[in-house]
Amino acid sequence: MATVSVAFDGTRMSEAESITDGGNWYLWGTTSKPSVEVDFVYQLGSSSAAISRKVSAATGGVEFNATTAVDYTSATAVRAVLALVNVTTYGLIDTTVHKGADYNIGSSPTAYYGYYLYGSFNSYPPKGGWQIVMIDPNEVEYRDATTGTPVLTTVDYYGWWADITGSVKAENIVHDAICYLAKEQGLTLTRGDSTDPDGVWQDFVDFDEGTVGNRYGVVVTSEGVLNVTGWLTIGDSSGTNATVFYDTGKVIVFREQLVSAGFSGLKVYQGNASDDVDIVDTFIQSKGRGFAKDLFDTSADIDATNDVITLAWDHWRDLDYFTYSKEGGTDTTGLTDANEYWVLWDSTNSGWAFYSSRANAAADTSRINLSAGTGESHSFSKVNDTRADLTISGTSGLGADITGCTIDNLRNITLTSAGTLERCKITNCEQITQASGFITDCTISLATTDDGEAFIVSNGSLANISGNDFTHSDGHAIEITATGTYNFNGNTFSGYSGTPGSNGTPSSGSTDAMIYNNSGGLVTLNIGSGGDTPSIRNGASATTVVNNNVTLTFDKLKDNTEVRIYAAGTSTELDGIENATAGSPDNRNFPASIAASTSVDYWILALGYVVIKVKAFTWPTTTQTINIQQIIDRNYENP
Repeated sequence: MATVSVAFDGTRMSEAESITDGGNWYLWGTTSKPSVEVDFVYQLGSSSAAISRKVSAATGGVEFNATTAVDYTSATAVRAVLALVNVTTYGLIDTTVHKGADYNIGSSPTAYYGYYLYGSFNSYPPKGGWQIVMIDPNEVEYRDATTGTPVLTTVDYYGWWADITGSVKAENIVHDAICYLAKEQGLTLTRGDSTDPDGVWQDFVDFDEGTVGNRYGVVVTSEGVLNVTGWLTIGDSSGTNATVFYDTGKVIVFREQLVSAGFSGLKVYQGNASDDVDIVDTFIQSKGRGFAKDLFDTSADIDATNDVITLAWDHWRDLDYFTYSKEGGTDTTGLTDANEYWVLWDSTNSGWAFYSSRANAAADTSRINLSAGTGESHSFSKVNDTRADLTISGTSGLGADITGCTIDNLRNITLTSAGTLERCKITNCEQITQASGFITDCTISLATTDDGEAFIVSNGSLANISGNDFTHSDGHAIEITATGTYNFNGNTFSGYSGTPGSNGTPSSGSTDAMIYNNSGGLVTLNIGSGGDTPSIRNGASATTVVNNNVTLTFDKLKDNTEVRIYAAGTSTELDGIENATAGSPDNRNFPASIAASTSVDYWILALGYVVIKVKAFTWPTTTQTINIQQIIDRNYENP
């Protein structure tokens, strides 16, 4: 292996080192290049600079026309702008207007979308220092204003603007490098081993924040926290370079930006046989907004006089963007089925008002007229889930182990057989796709899944989900998508509905039962000791048999003894061990857990001893111990 390497995945359009770097920088609203003042280029360090302009008691800023137009709409590479901006006199931004500071993206100086970053309605008070701006221009949700007819297939215009209320002398509107990122792009770390040494989180910081030349803004530190915009990737997607990463005790926060889903997250590759990643005792949090679906009553919850819906959903925020659905009803509410609306809280009338554009909502103009209905159940759904993802990809490595971590407010977590979540606290997340990964001894609560959906989707490796504590919020704990017989050990559940099932009699089909059998066929669950017997919901054509397992301990085993237990008369293994090591020398034991009253064949095998085979043994209904007496095989001793 080799020394750790970090690289930027995105595309830099301009370094903002000069007025012609990567295109042309202009003074705001003019068509010619500015005269170069002595202090026109704002120095960040000994070898790096950024474009700036004086704005004094008036509106103004800097604009950039890129040499090459960018298509931001490609289905295979939807892109977001990543820019670094600053208002050094941020205390003088006019916060009495919505458009206090504005970032513009478009196809010409007369065709662009405006995004109001600071002002009376967006971010107050304005922040000082460098700001990281990440905007997906495809998303209607975030557009505050539209000038002309922007064409997102040929974007080459970027502007940074502010409204300054006071008189200042120095350059105060500053724009540094402009990049764009496709989904799952940011910084990638590869290589490293115990002598080079291992990769650590600080390597990302040293590459990005620690050098004047890079300054991409993907990682920015503050009081020991790594604030991330975009993706951090550990490992080589091609598997060419082996990557070893070990770090512990850090705080990683993925920042909220004006983007759609998929622009933020952590990915770990396991494509090389020597890949080995350990993330230990780390706090991983996303600041993005999750998907939400909320129902309301068309009669009881609509105040038609003041045109508001009088439900104080605490997870709604001003200028949020929702899709309205009649849910099959016929009531006329003033809203159009399947249309999107921006919302604003009306504190005077204690309700949410609705608008057809973000600009109207920000200005509280042209409020949608509402009318009450007969009492049908209609809904609103949050359009973009902007939370970060956690993805483990590949199965060839030594393992991607996430141990003792707190994982909060992530969208999707995707595992492979090389991925392990162990002793983690997992809160406010949407869903885990297990894909043969291991989820052991975790506490799982406040899942943001909906009724009828499951937090963990298991593809048939249910035995790899063990020792976890699930606390219900909405939906199921686990969905099973493949038929089969599974051991299910040590998991406990709190707050889920449905009565526990018994052998041949599954529980009710509640939409928040513990387990949802969506395999389309027969699933048999052998429940081990130390856990709860789960309630079951059966999907179409699915049936579930729940067996409560009983532990039988084979004791007094010689060293290097193998134990195999099969369903009677078959080769289907129910439990077993290659080498019983528990206990003391030549006094080993193996506790096997199988459903009570099951008919089994068991084998006791050890080199130099006679093979013991017992057929059609009925598994006990209570915990027991069998002392095994192994006899020396004289034919082996005297060939």
